[in-house]
This record gives sequence, structure tokens and C-alpha cells, in this order.
Amino acid sequence: SFPVTIKNATSFQTANQHEQRLRQLISKCYLRIGTWEHELFNITDDSILAEIMKNYKYAWKYDNSNYKAWNAYAILNYDAVNYFKQQQQNLDIFNDTYRILIAKMICCKISAVKGLFKSIILSKVKYCLQNTLRLLTLLFEYGQYHEVYEAITEGNRTVPIEVWLYVLPQLIARIDSSKPLVNKLIHHLLIDIGQQHPQALIYPLIVASKSIVHDREFAANRVLNNMREHSHTLIHQALIISEELIRISVLWHEKWYKGLQVALEQYSTNRNISGMIETLEPLHATIEHGSTTVNERKFLDSYGNDLTQAHEYIRRFQQTRDQNELIQAWHLYYQVFTCIRTQLANITSLELEHISPRLTINCQNLELAVPGTYEPHKSSITIRNIPSIPVTSIALHNIRVKRNGIFSGNFSRI
Repeated sequence: SFPVTIKNATSFQTANQHEQRLRQLISKCYLRIGTWEHELFNITDDSILAEIMKNYKYAWKYDNSNYKAWNAYAILNYDAVNYFKQQQQNLDIFNDTYRILIAKMICCKISAVKGLFKSIILSKVKYCLQNTLRLLTLLFEYGQYHEVYEAITEGNRTVPIEVWLYVLPQLIARIDSSKPLVNKLIHHLLIDIGQQHPQALIYPLIVASKSIVHDREFAANRVLNNMREHSHTLIHQALIISEELIRISVLWHEKWYKGLQVALEQYSTNRNISGMIETLEPLHATIEHGSTTVNERKFLDSYGNDLTQAHEYIRRFQQTRDQNELIQAWHLYYQVFTCIRTQLANITSLELEHISPRLTINCQNLELAVPGTYEPHKSSITIRNIPSIPVTSIALHNIRVKRNGIFSGNFSRI
């Protein structure tokens, strides 16, 4: 009986292989028919869409591992969402047709999400970026629908977290989404990324946490606080690096030069006194907190008394509205402005230890990776130290700082 059992098992295996090949062939046939219909007719009406959809659906039903079938199905549903969206235009929201279109759109969104996740899993291209971007579009635009939210949440469990590493800028950009379910999804995604790949998330998240937009700052800090539970040292080191890079990118001399330049234009050209005061107050607040570096101490030694006296004149003006107080203040401000302009023109280099001692003293043998070098599942290239070398300053007076903490301008420091 033993040889008979072996023979039966072999026959059964052969039959299974034959059936599998047959199903794969049928799947390819349905895919080809659907592709022809799609190319010939496109999505011109609901009946054609339904016919193409049926063929693509049969294609992946006969062969669940057919990447092309799943991808075609996903993209068709993705395009169908826009097709139904266009039909909604100029329709009243209480119209029955409008409600039917909404139902069709939701159905297509869910199918698109399901198909995109399946395509990403089956794709031979590592973490198919194009489909991930399509998923993000559905998340950002329609994630507020509970059905779409559930579909994305469920699908996310089936793909590796590394899929999202390549769209981190897009996720961070929407971190303060006003749509509650979208915000919740993004928050959970970033927390998952932070747990498994904190090095990938830390730099963009630190930038977002310094945003002047309250909701954005709050959302970023929520994720940072979660990361502190498992990556406290990394967060601490990144914050130091961030703060010090901001410090050396715009020194007090440069900050005051630019600020006085703007304030002078507001005062003398536009006669915008309130705007002038709003420009000057943050600058005064900075020096009132005291100095922390040699460069800042030298600034206070040179200009501290004059700026303090000028600030006092401004305060008197706010109380008395006496224009003479403004004249006295600007006599001092302009004197400081002229001196700083001359000083900046003569600066060719600065010692790093004079402008940021924390970078040279505190930043040694860090866990923090060098920006832009992190790769998943590889050893991180970490910062060993930041040597105290002369820092070349190019076009110091031309530096511009965006208020969200990202630096821009035609300059570099080496």
C-alpha cells in the first residue's frame, strides 16, 4: 500500500499544480481583457467602469498573487474616485444622485485602499513609492470617512513600517491636519515609525516641533513625547544639535543687523510705529535672557548698554507718545546698526567654541545619526564629535531665517 500512497500523493500534487497554472492563465486572460477595455474606452460611463472592474476583480480572484491584477484594480478604483467626484460638481448635497455618488465613491476608495496595500505587498520593487503616494492622497483627502479610516488602519497591519519612511516629508507636512481621523492616523503612523526607526523621524520632527503654528508644534511634540519613552537620549541630543545650529546660523550680530534694518524701514519709510516695535521687542527679549557664548558676551559688552537705553526710550514713548523719545531711541539704534554693519563686513571666520561651545563639548560619541545617512536595518553612521575649527562665514548679512525654523539663503558655513 505504501507505493500506492506515494503515487496518489504525487498525482494529487500534479493536479494541484495543473489547477494553479490554469487559474494563473485565466487570471491573465481577465487582466488582458480588462486592460484592453480600459485602453479602448477609458472610464466614460458607469457601465464601462463596472465591466472593467469586473474583469480586474476576476483576475485577482483567480490568482491572488497576481501583482499586475491587483495594481490595475487599485488604480482603476483610484481613478474612479475622481470620476465620481467630477460628476458631483454642481449637484445639491441633498440631491439623491449626489448621495448615490457619495456611496459609489466610498466603495471605490475602500477598494482602492485594499488594492494599493496588496500591490505594495506583492511588488517586486521595494516599497513601491508611487502606490504609497496614492495611499497618502486617499488618506489626506478621504481619511475622515470612517470606512476609509478603517480600511487604511487594517491595510497598514499588512505592510512593513518601512513603507512609510519614504513619504515622511508628506506625513510631517500634514501632522496638524484639521480632520480628526486623518490626524489620528498620521499620529499613529508617526508613533509606529518612531518606535522602530527613531533616527529616520527625529530631524524632521524636531523642525516641526519648532513651528510657529501652534497646532503643528503641539502635534509634533506629542510624537516627540512618545519617543522620549524609548529614545530619550536621542531626543536630547537632537534638540541640542538643533538649538545650536540655529544659534550659529544666525548670530546676534546678524539678527540685530537684519532686525534694525527692517525696523528702520518701518519707522522712517512706512511710519509703521507698531510694526517697528513688534520687530524690536523679540530682539530685546533675546539679549535680556543673557548670553551663553563668548560671541554673545562680546555683543553685550559692545552694544548692550546702548540697546538697553534705546529700549527704555521705546517704553517711554509707549507711555507718553512723545516723538522725541523715538528720536532718542533711533539715535542709539542707528549708531549700533552702523557699528554692526562695519563689524560684519570685517568678519572672515569665527571660532566654533566661541559661537557654540555646546557643539564642541557636549556633542561627542552621540547616538544620533549624521543627517541624511540613515538606512533601515543598517548600522547608523553616528556623530562622533564636532571638532573646534574656524567657521568660515560667507555673506553673513544676507542670511534669511524662515520663522518655522528652516534656514534658507545664499550662504554656507564650513
